[in-house]
Amino acid sequence: MPVTGTITKNVKDEIRVSRDECNGLNMINLRVSYAAVPGEKRPSKQGVAFRASILPEMMEALDCAGQSGGAE
Repeated sequence: MPVTGTITKNVKDEIRVSRDECNGLNMINLRVSYAAVPGEKRPSKQGVAFRASILPEMMEALDCAGQSGGAE
């Protein structure tokens, strides 16, 4: 599962974005990774995976969420 992007979540955690295949489906995986030991990140159980075909809908929903304001 090659990581295609990394987003800093906080001082300890990051969100890793990857694309892989599962049961013949092209999937996008967003997974929280944490600092297990200094200099090493490990994937946690937190995250979401979805079919790459719904990526445009996901991007639109995230864009709407970002435009709605609210607390950070």
